[in-house]
Amino acid sequence: MSAEDREFYMIGKVLPSCTSLFARHDAQEYSGFSCESCHGTNMREVSYAMPVATIYRLPEPGSSGWRAMEATQGEAVRFMRDEVTSPWAPCWVWTTARASTATPGAERCRLCG
Repeated sequence: MSAEDREFYMIGKVLPSCTSLFARHDAQEYSGFSCESCHGTNMREVSYAMPVATIYRLPEPGSSGWRAMEATQGEAVRFMRDEVTSPWAPCWVWTTARASTATPGAERCRLCG
């Protein structure tokens, strides 16, 4: 998929779906949902790479950090796991959040390569 095709897909399919999804979760908090919500304010400079420094970096699933996150942010964890990441897997937060530590040959995003 070319960069232009990817951009059109993200703007035409992913952004509207996510805007609606996040608004249903918390309309006030996510009233300004945009590309920057996931890709950060410097998204063009970093070629839309994820994860970005402005978004909470997820601990390894099953780790003590993960358990602490579930204990303190349980509703957010459930929302991201059950509603956000499921429809987009493997192209979403759970796989991209650990991209810098992924082993060579690990599953990569179908859209972003």
